[in-house]
Amino acid sequence: MRVSGFRRAFAEDGLDVPDTAVHTAAEPSFTAGIAAAEEALRTHPAATALFATHDVLAVGALEAARAQGRSIPDDLSVVAHDDTPEGLLARPTLTSVALPKREMAREAVALLLDAVGGAGAIGSAGPAEPHRRLLLPRLIARDSTAPLA
Repeated sequence: MRVSGFRRAFAEDGLDVPDTAVHTAAEPSFTAGIAAAEEALRTHPAATALFATHDVLAVGALEAARAQGRSIPDDLSVVAHDDTPEGLLARPTLTSVALPKREMAREAVALLLDAVGGAGAIGSAGPAEPHRRLLLPRLIARDSTAPLA
């Protein structure tokens, strides 16, 4: 879902993401992050940035880049998604997209309570109409990214 969202966002801005620019990992793990980053950097040796769909994959990407002699962030910026403690423990600290997890949990509970109350409440007209609420993520810039040159 994250990769399709990534592609959709680029497409909305009129940008094409070639298939060769996306390297998937078998699982969100440190070793899978190393493998995916090695493949990405081998396929695109002039790459100046990597985006990982999980922080732990990005931590693996940091290791792969260092093993290839790349300096983070001077030669390569690395950005991840999740803003987990692993990103703070990484060196350099990891730039990450943070989800509003507490707000998401509150919304989920509120929707559940509305659904339960609406479906079984005395005098209820039935369950509430489904709805969506967009909760925006936040980019937390740290040491793994450099400003655009």
